[in-house]
Amino acid sequence: MPKNYLLQPLDSKRIKEFDKEKLLGMGLEDAIIYYFDSVVADKIQKIPIHFENIMEARFFNEKQEIRIFNDEGSWSGSLFQHMGKDSCRGEEPWIDEKYFLIQKNKKGDFPSQLRVRKYIHYDEDQQAYIGYVKPMKLIFKGGKAR
Repeated sequence: MPKNYLLQPLDSKRIKEFDKEKLLGMGLEDAIIYYFDSVVADKIQKIPIHFENIMEARFFNEKQEIRIFNDEGSWSGSLFQHMGKDSCRGEEPWIDEKYFLIQKNKKGDFPSQLRVRKYIHYDEDQQAYIGYVKPMKLIFKGGKAR
């Protein structure tokens, strides 16, 4: 069965090479970072990235995602790349959705929505299931993606 995306594992050495400039150079725009003491969702260029305090992070744009995990100092992760339509089915094998985000601090500019793409897979009996959920874009208050 053809896939409409590539998912490649990232090793600890490669993950440690990522910094803000490299992420932006890859065309990644938005981030959701789960720190030990908080969660941050914003544009990559606007947020400090403290790798020593990260539990999980997702850096993404509409076509790519870098997802990293810190398991007590041992880093793992993946690089996701969207490849387009499923050539076998001729349909879009995904569902796009928007999630509304709640902010405790209403001051300043903050994301109010998150666009996600749910990729549909099929098992051996052709039963559909969601195989991967990828964040695509943070939408900021006022309805604009910055």
